[in-house]
Amino acid sequence: MYIANLATQALGPGFDFAGAPNQHARVDLLSGTPANPLALGSAVLFNPFIGGNSFGWTFFSFDVSSFLTAPGTYTLRFAEVDNQSFFAHGIDDVSLVTTTTPEPTTLSLFAIGCVALAVVRRRRKHA
Repeated sequence: MYIANLATQALGPGFDFAGAPNQHARVDLLSGTPANPLALGSAVLFNPFIGGNSFGWTFFSFDVSSFLTAPGTYTLRFAEVDNQSFFAHGIDDVSLVTTTTPEPTTLSLFAIGCVALAVVRRRRKHA
């Protein structure tokens, strides 16, 4: 992620650009597909980044697995608001990596299959 803020950091509330100084970028994990893409409050499951200080291309890694508790649709939102001066917010090479843990039934079937293969191999060897 990249941020170039030509104003002093002005972290205001939400996405309001008409009121008080507000100039920042944010990353949010939202539940479901919100009707309002600027939703805040209970729609935001996790906010791993919010800020307005300038920095060059920087790698970030966020673990969101504890927030993906139920099957469904989730939205990863990259947003910025600026009402003071120029503000550049760049995102590149976003990837989501998931790991799955086999359920106990799958592990049991795999173990039974391995034992069966070992028995068949042993019988062929002795025959």
